[in-house]
Amino acid sequence: MRLKVIDRGRLDVDKWDKLINRAVNGRVYALSWYLDTVCSSKWKAIVSDDYSVGMPLPINHKIPFFPRIAVPPFSQQLGIFYKQEPASIEAILDHIPTKYRQVVLQLNEENGLIEHPDFSIEPKPNYTLSLGNDYDSIKKGYAKRLRANLKNANKHELSTQKGKAATFIQQYIALTDKQIKVNPKFEQKLTEIVNLLEINGLGIIMEVIHNEKQLSTCLLTLFNNRLTYLMARSTEEGKAKNAMHFLLDNIIKEYCQPASKQLLLDFEGSSIKGLAHFFKSFGAIKNEYSLLKRRRFPF
Repeated sequence: MRLKVIDRGRLDVDKWDKLINRAVNGRVYALSWYLDTVCSSKWKAIVSDDYSVGMPLPINHKIPFFPRIAVPPFSQQLGIFYKQEPASIEAILDHIPTKYRQVVLQLNEENGLIEHPDFSIEPKPNYTLSLGNDYDSIKKGYAKRLRANLKNANKHELSTQKGKAATFIQQYIALTDKQIKVNPKFEQKLTEIVNLLEINGLGIIMEVIHNEKQLSTCLLTLFNNRLTYLMARSTEEGKAKNAMHFLLDNIIKEYCQPASKQLLLDFEGSSIKGLAHFFKSFGAIKNEYSLLKRRRFPF
């Protein structure tokens, strides 16, 4: 298999997107238009001649004269994508150009926890829940604490509804700004991603409503049999009423498919103990993927 590094401008976009769509481990983050939006600078790709294997390389030029490869926002797992698993993941990593003295890049779960002499590898957690069963069977795997929280949520006569992109963006930014000051670039990227997911039919926005007030909201993507919990926020009232527990429970109820064993709910992490406990309470299974790091500073 012959590999080469191609600039985004010279990439055959149709072949690239077909690869990501048909890859056994395809992720929405690796589609060309998604990468075009989230990468702070241009991106490159390692690809085989027939586009059966590909690896995006997000370039970051924030430090002048010091281009790096770095994880872009809203992109949990990139890495190597393929229609058929290549003989050596490590050999593909050899093609990452050495001129990038700093590399920080997350692979995907299917790439495994690899070893490579040029990189340090840190295992990162992700949690997924199979939706290939009926709701009652999935609910049996819920933690006792989650059941109590759902019981509390049901006391408040909450309801769910599909949300709109503009409302989600406004609410997400407002609630994020209370924790961390939102800068204009973040707001711009968030707006572009949410709108593009909606335009391409890959975004699902769900809300929890109580007395005509929005308590919780989340954005999911449905791509390659993976329902990804991409972004979410709750108000203080929503947290008190366990609105996000209620929302995820309703999402599971809506999307579980007893006839299919392939659909996964991907919680996207997390290394944060409280969030990890929250995801595990739904019966989610911990998986690991590799965080790749290389630093070769000339000083």
